[in-house]
Amino acid sequence: MIPEAYIDLVDKLYIKTMDGKANWKRTAVENRFLIDFKNFSLTIQFFYEDREPSSVKLALYDENGKIIDDFELLEIPESAAYDKLYSMYGAARRKALRIDEAINLITKELDSETIVGVDTSDDDYIPEIEEEEITM
Repeated sequence: MIPEAYIDLVDKLYIKTMDGKANWKRTAVENRFLIDFKNFSLTIQFFYEDREPSSVKLALYDENGKIIDDFELLEIPESAAYDKLYSMYGAARRKALRIDEAINLITKELDSETIVGVDTSDDDYIPEIEEEEITM
């Protein structure tokens, strides 16, 4: 359950995030995304590895980057609160990683009549692709 003090904040941030009107950014921590406000920041993070059930955590930071409060929701069947936070995490992730922008740019390139893909002109070139599970 979302703590009572956070209900209004989460509802309003959820709407802004789902409408694409929240500037979420990636962080150095995997599966954690940040949004800055005038004097405070929030992070949203998804935990899934080695955890049953998975969870989503929202943390509040002061102007010095120190965590001042947080809460975590566990994945529970039919939990509207968890579903809302998880949906917000997914939208924050898409915004911070510019996923929709990447899809739109690649689709636009594919719609052109030109050859697509970057020509490296080096037969020995093998791109470094990370093999990792993508979580949503």
